[in-house]
Amino acid sequence: MGTKRVLPTFAATLAFVLLLSNPGSLIAGGAKPKLKGFSPFTFAIVSDPQIGMVAAQRDRTNFSKVASAINGLHAGIRPKFVLITGDLVEDSGDTEAAVMFDQVRKVFTMPVYPVPGNHDITNDGKTFQKSLLERYHRSVGPDRFVVKKAGCLFIGLDSQLWLGAPGVAEEQFEWLKQQLRDRSQYLYVFVFEHHPLFLASADEKDQYYNTPLIWRLKLLRLFEESKVTGVLTGHLHRNESGFYHGIAMITTPSTCLNFDGSPFGYRLISLTNDGFMEQYVSVPGTLPQGQAIDSPPNIAPVSKSLRTHLP
Repeated sequence: MGTKRVLPTFAATLAFVLLLSNPGSLIAGGAKPKLKGFSPFTFAIVSDPQIGMVAAQRDRTNFSKVASAINGLHAGIRPKFVLITGDLVEDSGDTEAAVMFDQVRKVFTMPVYPVPGNHDITNDGKTFQKSLLERYHRSVGPDRFVVKKAGCLFIGLDSQLWLGAPGVAEEQFEWLKQQLRDRSQYLYVFVFEHHPLFLASADEKDQYYNTPLIWRLKLLRLFEESKVTGVLTGHLHRNESGFYHGIAMITTPSTCLNFDGSPFGYRLISLTNDGFMEQYVSVPGTLPQGQAIDSPPNIAPVSKSLRTHLP
């Protein structure tokens, strides 16, 4: 157990400058031989902009402020790219919200790689619909893909398929195994999707906020065998992080509304030859979510904060 680290933008920026200037003093185990093709870099994670969840213009404003804050980071910690872990909009049929999301996505001055959330490809937040996935492909892009950067591999997945898309889910799993076949070529491998695999334990019962057990155990086994570095998710509207058999499990809160009172912001992850460091950064000036909202049932702050990690 442990507490989350949530720093204002200036403090978090300063912390990253210090960490990057002398990473060996904070990471146990000493330097490791460099993998050919790897060079240190930072990337950012934004989760659940979910435009239209509170009020469309207000949600767009918060997402835009987060984008501007990331763009404004100086060269020492400026991310090479941004991952968005789903729920781009609240209502898959809201074309105005979809346009707003796209407008903000174009504000980023680095590549942006979104994966779909349950609200992007379902009408009820739960039931997969092929027609909505096809529309997502046309309006946003692929729902699964790989990104290769500086000796590292990032695999974007459509986690809604694990919740009930016969045939399509099996196809995605086989595709995933193919991507992990050459794991030894990369120093770090991250998988990012919308739904966390589990909340408290790998064998917990299925519920709205986790991945069904039938797929959860298959994925965990594959990730452990393939030595996946971390699984990056959203969906909970909370700031959570911890480990499963050495795999980092990191959930980034929303830019729109959070159930644990987390400020609106983004996460930075910095990769070095010795390990990686992560920090959630709040963005000043974002609009408050209004009156306090009770945490949804069955979500407990069970994970501990991450600071530094060996590859």
